[in-house]
Amino acid sequence: IFNDPIHGHMELHPLLVKIIDTPQFQRLRRIKQLGEAYLVYPGASHNRFEHSLG
Repeated sequence: IFNDPIHGHMELHPLLVKIIDTPQFQRLRRIKQLGEAYLVYPGASHNRFEHSLG
């Protein structure tokens, strides 16, 4: 179960949890969605992981 700001609490299928837990998917946490914009706007911390979940 995870909390989505728009949809609220969501329960994921066990297969999806296994996919999300792979190193390949977790790597997306380190890739910035907005490039270098976070240097100018510290609140702009969106990453590919968040984008892939939503």
